[in-house]
Amino acid sequence: MSHFLIPDPITDLITDLLTDPPHLLLTDLLTSLLALNANYSSPLQAMLAAAPNHQDSLFFDTGATHHLSHSSQTLSNVQPYSGADQVTIGDGHSLPILNTDQVTKQTLLKGWLRDGLYEFPSSSSTHAFVSTSSVPALTPGAIWHSRLGHPATPILSKALASCNPSVSFQINKIAPCKICPLAKSHSLPYSLSSSHASQPLALIHTDLWGPAPSPSTSGARYFLLFIDDYSRYTWIYFLSTKDQALSTFITFRKMIENQLNSTIKCIQSDNGGEFIAFKPYLEAHGIVHQFSCPHTPQQNGRAERKIRHLVETSMALLAQSFLPSKYWSFAFQTSVYLINLLPAKLLNFQSPLQVLFHKIPNYHHLRVFSCLCFPSLRPYNHHKLSYRSTACVFLGYASALKGYICLDVSTSRLYISRDVLFHESSFPFQSIPAHSPLPQHTPLTSALINPPLLSTSSPSTVSFPVPTSSTNCTSTSDSLPPLLQVPFAPTPSPTPSSSPSPLNTHPMVTRAKSGIHKKKSFLIQTTSEPHTYNQASKSEPWVQAMQHEYQALLRNHTWSLVPPPPSAHIVICRWIYKLKYLPNGSVERHKARLVAQGFTQTPGVDYFDTFSPVVKPCTIRLILALAVSFQWPIRQLDVENAFLNGDLQEEVFMAQPQGFVQPQYPHYVCKLHKALYGLKQAPRAWFQKLRVALVDEEFEEKYEEFENKIWRNTSIHSVIPLLFTMNESINK
Repeated sequence: MSHFLIPDPITDLITDLLTDPPHLLLTDLLTSLLALNANYSSPLQAMLAAAPNHQDSLFFDTGATHHLSHSSQTLSNVQPYSGADQVTIGDGHSLPILNTDQVTKQTLLKGWLRDGLYEFPSSSSTHAFVSTSSVPALTPGAIWHSRLGHPATPILSKALASCNPSVSFQINKIAPCKICPLAKSHSLPYSLSSSHASQPLALIHTDLWGPAPSPSTSGARYFLLFIDDYSRYTWIYFLSTKDQALSTFITFRKMIENQLNSTIKCIQSDNGGEFIAFKPYLEAHGIVHQFSCPHTPQQNGRAERKIRHLVETSMALLAQSFLPSKYWSFAFQTSVYLINLLPAKLLNFQSPLQVLFHKIPNYHHLRVFSCLCFPSLRPYNHHKLSYRSTACVFLGYASALKGYICLDVSTSRLYISRDVLFHESSFPFQSIPAHSPLPQHTPLTSALINPPLLSTSSPSTVSFPVPTSSTNCTSTSDSLPPLLQVPFAPTPSPTPSSSPSPLNTHPMVTRAKSGIHKKKSFLIQTTSEPHTYNQASKSEPWVQAMQHEYQALLRNHTWSLVPPPPSAHIVICRWIYKLKYLPNGSVERHKARLVAQGFTQTPGVDYFDTFSPVVKPCTIRLILALAVSFQWPIRQLDVENAFLNGDLQEEVFMAQPQGFVQPQYPHYVCKLHKALYGLKQAPRAWFQKLRVALVDEEFEEKYEEFENKIWRNTSIHSVIPLLFTMNESINK
């Protein structure tokens, strides 16, 4: 803010006006007298006039933008004014500005408010009372720049030269506009980068693409790209989530540094969070990490351009092949494989493979992506009359094998084979509408090759030649027979035949022969099995089932409540829920079982041995064969809740069951006396108790070879073998 000094005559007039009442009207008159011509500068309003020495008071107009004084003695830091601005008075005359004063931000005067005016005594310091506002006056060029909507300097110059010849000023002297950057800020031009790495792995560009609209067959929704700046060779890795980027880079680094016998010096990426996580690992291994500026992908242009090239190539393959979107990863993998084989203009029309690995690419093994193919499937045949091949879709080249990836769409199975016949002009998915995807369980061979309908009247007249004439592993489509002769249609539905089916003359009596058929019932179950206690506790049947199980465990003296020992390991338990159904499909009862989570047990602390000898299936078959030969009667029984009867030898402490915590002892734990389902030693504890009972009944163990257990009672004349399995026992 500056103070202005003007000649005495006009200021004397202003002083006389201000010292005579009424002050408000004269102040307004003073404001109008000191208005500045708008054609040259912003309006200047008189704020204070210094009174002559005989006046007692000074008054301010607080609405003024400039302050004027007639004497340089009232200025604190006088400086000569060399500008062209002037103060215009009411009669049209202009008065020059002689001196200015700089802002010191110090208190100049102190006064009081009287009748709406600020009054200052004349005895106050006679420093400067006149100054300009903090906003500098606009030059004529700046005024026209604002009037015309802030055009560019060349446009402003042309406009004023053609429309207003009377306006003349130097355009190059216009001060920079502070409004234009606020409204017109934009990216500055980018210069072409001419840098190029001098050796492999000196600079690796990387970027992540995704998410894909649909996951691939392997569950991937992203891919991570690595580009060697020296050779432009590209590697692609498919990811399910972004957080796999770091582990993928570690795998890539180990592989490529070992293959090229060199080390990665620097990587270039954007500011994505998946790349920010690289910082500790890169610093630990001395790799420089260069970032692009935020929201500036142009600085990572080589990776961005490579992704564009890759996406365009992959989209071309998908459009050509009519593949469903879930196979997009195979198209991208094939595109990277082809791009590495193709010559590049930046490499003087050499391929990245040739520059990096010094190998001339071979194109003879390439085939049209997603065309019809027939891999040799002899090793997968189950019998000698199986077909030697099946119609498949070619999905690319195996990365670690010298073979082709072939998809059997009817089974969704991938085959990798070198012995493949191709029909490169046929695309199997072309005949399948894009809006109606084929179910996975439906055989697709008929849809792939469109065979003719088989005649049911003379099936023996239809021949299905299998192509076997070619001995090459990859033949062209010219050597294949017509597609309509390939016999890979699904088995047609059975049709009525003129000859009746043979009658069943076997003497065995069955339910079907006796006219007994199970009545079919279709029930819609509205009851579901809960997975957590919170879900089960909201249903009364499940609450009653848990209460029934809990009371049964208490009656069996399964545990006793004790304070938790200081060093004891506490096993966790949970509720398992199961619906029991009647033969007609209706719900019989709700079953709730309390099980211990044995995976929380510690070996050597709350369990030791877990092995429980049981009979093998082959032994069961042997005993059944002997029983049939000697006409032995057979009895089968199932011991309900068998494991709950086993006595524990170890000290096992378990948390109280959820929903049944005793309010008097909420911090107590259950010291188990009997085994529970889920404990590691539960099978062995049950076997030990069963063994004691059998020995008391004079049974003895026989045939212990191969971990089999057969018990035989020798106290009576006949032999009673007992066989025990985990779920049931068989006795004669």
